Amino acid sequence: MKFTTALAAFAFGSALAAPTAPVVDSHSPVPVPDASPCKTGNCGVGINPLPLPDLLGSCKTGKCAPKVPSCKDKQCQHIPKDDLLAIVHTVIDAVVNVEAKVKADLDVLLDLIAKLKVKADIDVKVLAQVLADLKIDLKVLLDAVPALDGLVVDVDVLAKADLDLLLNLVVRVQKLAVDVDACIKSLIEIDLDLDIKVDLDVELKAILDIVLQICNPVVDLVTGLLGELTVDLGLDLDLDLDVDVDLDLDLTNLGLGKLLKNILGCTNLIKKTTKEVKGLLGLLKLH
Repeated sequence: MKFTTALAAFAFGSALAAPTAPVVDSHSPVPVPDASPCKTGNCGVGINPLPLPDLLGSCKTGKCAPKVPSCKDKQCQHIPKDDLLAIVHTVIDAVVNVEAKVKADLDVLLDLIAKLKVKADIDVKVLAQVLADLKIDLKVLLDAVPALDGLVVDVDVLAKADLDLLLNLVVRVQKLAVDVDACIKSLIEIDLDLDIKVDLDVELKAILDIVLQICNPVVDLVTGLLGELTVDLGLDLDLDLDVDVDLDLDLTNLGLGKLLKNILGCTNLIKKTTKEVKGLLGLLKLH
């Protein structure tokens, strides 16, 4: 691909700025790009594709092929970019709509967990009801997120604004998944009476399973796109590399280098969370 001198200089300077990991409170608002729906129904129309230069280093070793999810094991659907962006917008809107409800559920759960840790008496029915409410609030996302599963798009038509949208998606899903996982983990670690555990395990398993159903399509989509960009542009980008996430920045004005690194970092945090969720499900099955 050919790039203008000005764009190459801008992108190179952005790539050199090393991101630092801020301290983010688990329930603090995360600054993300505008998640307003596509009012015209034509997301991305009129945005000129912005070619992405070698931001993260060229392939010096000649081994640039990343681990890209394959379509061999599942049904993949190649769709136009605008259709993909419209679906991503729908998913973001769904997450935005449940964020406050989920936060309220987790706040109540954390308060009950704190009481349980000091052996205080609580109404187990209240605890069970809060878990049921959390499950219902999370299930709303299952009407939107699975639509991302198996989607494929040509990466050479992606614009920077499209990557901004992907960062919006992974930031929100990552925060939601991490918060729910941490809360459920704290509850599972408490030594409860066996009869109480049996009553709660059904809801806990259902909640964790929903978290996986939310995270997996997002991880597969974004990892696939990053992998395609790596191959298409010859970027020396290890998709399994841990990358610090710069969530304290104005994410709408990130340089291309930081933008790609933040997308990768958030996606890998989601992947780590899904591994922990699977571990928690394994513990529940042993009860």
